[in-house]
Amino acid sequence: KLINTNYVLVGQLCVAKSHRGLGLVQSMYQYFQKTYNKTYSYLITDVDERNMRSIKAHKKSGFEIIDTIRYGESNWHVILWDWNK
Repeated sequence: KLINTNYVLVGQLCVAKSHRGLGLVQSMYQYFQKTYNKTYSYLITDVDERNMRSIKAHKKSGFEIIDTIRYGESNWHVILWDWNK
């Protein structure tokens, strides 16, 4: 449960096809961690379960799936990066 913890939420990250594979997602998340890890314990976002490229990139950055929710026609994985590890 996250009710008594400090965490930051990140919306959808979109990387143009021409810039994919350059490590931009990992670079952005590393910047977030460096900038905010003294204030927040976790970074949380969500990814459509069908977006395997994004799930792979997030797992590579250190995220883990903590829940799945249904929204509209899609299932979304709620993913968390524990900055205390």
